[in-house]
Amino acid sequence: MHMDHAELLAKRLFEHVFTGSRMDYRLSQSNGEHDFDLVYSDGSEAAVEVTMTVDQVQQETWRQVLDGRKGGGVIQAKCCKRSWSISISSSTRIDPIREKVDGYLAAIEQEGLSSFQGPTDSNQHVRKIYADLGVVYGSVLPEWVAGPRIIVGLPGPIGRLTDSAAIDAAEHEATKPDNRKKLGAYVGSERHLAVYAPPHSLASFGLWMREPPPKRASLPREISHLWIFGDDFGVKGDVVVWRAGPNATWQKARYQL
Repeated sequence: MHMDHAELLAKRLFEHVFTGSRMDYRLSQSNGEHDFDLVYSDGSEAAVEVTMTVDQVQQETWRQVLDGRKGGGVIQAKCCKRSWSISISSSTRIDPIREKVDGYLAAIEQEGLSSFQGPTDSNQHVRKIYADLGVVYGSVLPEWVAGPRIIVGLPGPIGRLTDSAAIDAAEHEATKPDNRKKLGAYVGSERHLAVYAPPHSLASFGLWMREPPPKRASLPREISHLWIFGDDFGVKGDVVVWRAGPNATWQKARYQL
């Protein structure tokens, strides 16, 4: 059994935060055991379970966009004379876009437009591509881009970014029965749930852009400490984490791992 990205990052994070500690990955997890034994420098131990917060709607849209069997995020154009980059809403179905967007963009080209904003543009063809296909933005690419082709960007998160977006995501994971069961089976008193927020998720934006409100985590009895952490595509090794224990408010820290 191999560690995934979230588990590898959690291992590096915990060993960095707790100097002299080590995160021992449990190779046998067939009976629903937690992921890591955290061994502190003094020999005392704790349990750590690592999970990930995922927007299911966004994840499914990403899967459809990136489907290599259908060309991934690039659509070869036959009607357009230029190459385009488009952005879509998170709940958009991709197959109708692959089938029809070329013709819709060709009509927009004929209007002399080189960019558009679907929700606010008054042009009838822009309103139609927004209403019918869920294309929220489009822009002509430089002429040197081979094509013509249409590049579909991955949609951003659904929802409004608030100060508690990251906390809400972490506490939601803490309520899930599988996480509670794994940590509840540990006989020790210190049980950490570490929630990974992938880049471009709403929770990740909250981690980086907001500060935690001065409140304690809402923890079920099986979980003593709650962490939510994320990394940055732009800066290698740059990690941000919010964490809270049973008697402490949420705290934010950034580390270079």
